[in-house]
Amino acid sequence: MGLKILVVEPNIVARAYCVRALQLAGIDRSAIREASQGREALVMVREERVDLIITALAMPELDGPELLVALRGESQLANIPVVLLTSERNARRAAAIAQHGVRGGLERPFRPEAVRAVLNDLLPQSGATT
Repeated sequence: MGLKILVVEPNIVARAYCVRALQLAGIDRSAIREASQGREALVMVREERVDLIITALAMPELDGPELLVALRGESQLANIPVVLLTSERNARRAAAIAQHGVRGGLERPFRPEAVRAVLNDLLPQSGATT
């Protein structure tokens, strides 16, 4: 069983950018799953275990903070590392929800090097190239 990363982002362009940054960081495309909102992501991780979730804050149906609370409330999902996609505009909000077990952040616009650093910090076995 290989590494699996879930990218949760409602904006298709931003999601594609994040997926591409992961690929440039050395992650194989087949290891990356995508969800457009929090409720979809929660269903996905209940069905298929992932090693890391990279999520936006603002999403329809189940936003980033609600997704975090749901994950932390289920014992089989509670330990999945979560990285927030943030912007200067919502940095304060991101800091406020860090208490829910966020393991890292990527401030937009981010570069593949930043993604590589987060992967190497949280998932040393990721194979992200330095």
